[in-house]
Amino acid sequence: MSLTKNFKLMAGLGLGAGVLLIILSFISPGLSGGSKMPEYNLSRIDSDAFIKAQEKKIMEILSRIDGVSDPYVMLTLDTSSEHVYALKRSIKESSSRSGESSQREVSEDIIFYGDDRKPILIKEIEPKIKGVAVICRGISGPEIQLKIINLVSTVLNLPTNRVYVISAD
Repeated sequence: MSLTKNFKLMAGLGLGAGVLLIILSFISPGLSGGSKMPEYNLSRIDSDAFIKAQEKKIMEILSRIDGVSDPYVMLTLDTSSEHVYALKRSIKESSSRSGESSQREVSEDIIFYGDDRKPILIKEIEPKIKGVAVICRGISGPEIQLKIINLVSTVLNLPTNRVYVISAD
């Protein structure tokens, strides 16, 4: 009988400690001055800035072609940019006593460093360009148009069918 009484006492103490820890986890951020961990936008950078920079570079190159003037370039994106951060992976496996069934739980957490808890950036993947439209003055024939298509295709690593060139004249 004392074994059952001890078990009930230990179970009650364990349950009470668990409830206390849960309550303290809600209260403790307020006790430490109310500072919360900063939030980071981890999946998106400014695609508009990327597009404008690429368009400007292409316009500068096109303006150097003999006979081409007042180039206008528009890029469209297939995918946005992406940041890849260092992760800590945890794997928990459990199986039944008979060994018939097992469960596997995988969790990934971003690794932070420093006092301001910044994420560790492993690599940045630039957006993928879907297509380019080019409008220029001075395209006198298909030869210059083909030169522009090949130039833009080469610079942006795009197939030529993704580049459209038209004269503004």
